[in-house]
Amino acid sequence: MTTPKGHTHRHHRNRFVRRIRAGALAVAAALSVGAGAVVAAPAASAAPAGNVVIMGDSYAANPDQYYNTLRGIDGFVPDNYPVTGNCLQAPNNWPRLMQQRHGLAVNDWSCSGMTSHSALGRIDRAVNAGDIHRGTRTVVLNYGMNNFGPGGTDNGADFLNPGDVRNRYLADVRAAAAKVRSAAPGARIVMAGQMAITSNGMFCFANVVPNFPAGLPIPVLSDVEKWLRGNQQEAARQIGASFVDLKTETAGNATCSPDQNRYVAGILDTTTPNYNMMIHPSLKGSTFIADRMAGAV
Repeated sequence: MTTPKGHTHRHHRNRFVRRIRAGALAVAAALSVGAGAVVAAPAASAAPAGNVVIMGDSYAANPDQYYNTLRGIDGFVPDNYPVTGNCLQAPNNWPRLMQQRHGLAVNDWSCSGMTSHSALGRIDRAVNAGDIHRGTRTVVLNYGMNNFGPGGTDNGADFLNPGDVRNRYLADVRAAAAKVRSAAPGARIVMAGQMAITSNGMFCFANVVPNFPAGLPIPVLSDVEKWLRGNQQEAARQIGASFVDLKTETAGNATCSPDQNRYVAGILDTTTPNYNMMIHPSLKGSTFIADRMAGAV
């Protein structure tokens, strides 16, 4: 029996939507632990000339997952834990490691859960705090993965539609560049990519046996990584920024890599050394980004 052409079209469309939805949920699960902000933060002081400003999501902020998840409980987060603009940031995240290891003046405005749209408000706050100014050397944009999850609807996008996500992401980045150049016309803008999470479509979420990462093929998560890389590269082109392709450069350091080479932790993970949050950079991964980005700013 032949199938009506319209039925075939609907079948393929529904299968595509289910596939995208599964991928979006996978990304949301991977990154939701990083979402949110704390209740209060000290006021930022004006930055010196030649400073570098980081606008990044949780891969840059990378706070302790327990502190970040339970930040609403009074007294749970230590008073001396780093925070900027209401967002927790690890003392060993890559922006701080870049400052410590390379002597750069860094103002870290990264925030877990950041999207391309919420970054616009963070840029305004950094300008008002005196951290993005006429003497600023470089502003690094390091976000985009959250645009593919439910939080990415903050700019009106349909996060199940990669084309819509892309178009709105590009518009947001153009707006971000305009804000930066208005306040800091001489500053360079650098787009930093997303570190690799999957390897050949495999996401290794269970790393408990030494040098035997275990996982499943999640091709849609791999697709999201590729879409994001394309979005970031095109955004950099449109705004005249440099693009640092961290996804390609860390392809051998994803969740399925051997323990000592792994830069991103899994979910159930006892073999990745020194990580703060599941599915986020280990200390070795943050150190790699700090050193790589120091040469790009």
